[in-house]
Amino acid sequence: MPNIVLLEVTKKEVKYPVYIKEQAGVDLSNYPVLIELNENNFLSWDVLKSDGSNLLPVDEYNNPLPYWFEKLDLTNKKALLWVKIPSLGAYKSKYIYLKILSTNPYLDYLDPTKVFILYDDFLWVYSGSGVSGSKKIDLGNGWYLYLYDGGSGAGDVNWSASIGDSVATLTSKDGTADGGAEIVSLNYPLTQKTNMAIKFRAKYPNWGGTGASSYYRAYESGFRNDSINGGTGNVRADYMLNENGRRICSKNSAGSSCTSDLNVLDAPTIQSWVVYELRLIPTKIELFYDVGAGLTYWGEKTDYVPSDTPEIVTFSVASWGGRGPFEIDIDWVFVRPYVEPEPSVKVLEPIAVFKGTYDLY
Repeated sequence: MPNIVLLEVTKKEVKYPVYIKEQAGVDLSNYPVLIELNENNFLSWDVLKSDGSNLLPVDEYNNPLPYWFEKLDLTNKKALLWVKIPSLGAYKSKYIYLKILSTNPYLDYLDPTKVFILYDDFLWVYSGSGVSGSKKIDLGNGWYLYLYDGGSGAGDVNWSASIGDSVATLTSKDGTADGGAEIVSLNYPLTQKTNMAIKFRAKYPNWGGTGASSYYRAYESGFRNDSINGGTGNVRADYMLNENGRRICSKNSAGSSCTSDLNVLDAPTIQSWVVYELRLIPTKIELFYDVGAGLTYWGEKTDYVPSDTPEIVTFSVASWGGRGPFEIDIDWVFVRPYVEPEPSVKVLEPIAVFKGTYDLY
């Protein structure tokens, strides 16, 4: 009589293979890849926790990988999942796995600060205001405020900054019609010069439309590297939303230039939360926005020259001509390495892993 193996299944785990291939011809290290999950490529929505904490990415050796959900919508079965890959050779490929666990022993890996160059959702607290000339205010955690008095009036920057409850709010009001810009900026110095992307969620509640009668001014947000934001370089890459339109700007030793008006988003949209992404590579700057349907291409500049010194993350708001106050609100921001084209990512059919007791008769 043949032996019979009886299997008593005590637990079943599911894992999804994810195939990743490098396409830019660059050896990547500590590179966050974006995995888009939907109802077609991911079948475990009914067991996934609302914070995604029972999902764990692992490498081919079952080592946990840092990860973060930019978006997790269980109702509509959609997620944007970032996973940091330790290494991937030029034109090489590898598999990682998304494991669905009953208990996750590596909850500390679900941490955006371990995934990106910079991540902040502004849960820390700061409050300040006043009327000042140009100066720098160190906030003690890597961020600093820079007040820029560009007008003829001394001590003319009427500013306020409030950070906490997951929102950073900056306001600027020009007290005199002296023709100079009074700028309030929130900045974070980086160690990298190019091959980066910044993504953030922001709104501009005082937007008043286009034209000279507008009651709104926003200065640059993105990457910047010059004295207006407390830097020492002469190169910038940023986007502007102001009464003249929405533009991508760059600057080098020969001067600055901006794209033509990218007047795509209307005033009510600008006043609400929008996700923006600015991508910086040695040959160009690209700008995207997302109003809920995914990233939409907005425009680019191809005359960008990388800075000689590391870039500064910046959010700025400006006023002049005795107008204001003008405001920008930032919900969250992250900066990541970026190559073009990015690695391709494909989620494959899930594999069931059975765990239990085995008896041989």
